[in-house]
Amino acid sequence: MKLLFCVFSSIIIFVYSSLTLADALPIKDGRYNGGPVLFMKLTDSQIYEIKNHYKPFQEINLTKDQQIYIVNNAQIKEPPTKIIVVRPEDAKDNCTCGLSNIGLIINWNTVEIPKEYIFSDKEAKARQIE
Repeated sequence: MKLLFCVFSSIIIFVYSSLTLADALPIKDGRYNGGPVLFMKLTDSQIYEIKNHYKPFQEINLTKDQQIYIVNNAQIKEPPTKIIVVRPEDAKDNCTCGLSNIGLIINWNTVEIPKEYIFSDKEAKARQIE
């Protein structure tokens, strides 16, 4: 009976851990590994905010120039007005269900934005899981 309990418990733990990691961002060697990305430079104030007040999955507002860059390079009509920034090590084991407009911090002045996660604010809100 104890053996059966141990086997059953192991299966439950394995299945649960597989489900929780199933939708994590594909990150390899600190970089997004799931498709095309945009590399976007941050402003001095954005850099200051991230360096001095970093919290995983924190939002930063985009400048008009950054929004234009996204429209021109992601082939979308309406850009987001903010992105969620996170270090790759903080994102690799977290579920990305409903996550939009994520910028992986690859150094203090540049974020890597996976194109498949870029949406307008309205679309991002609709995708969000509460």
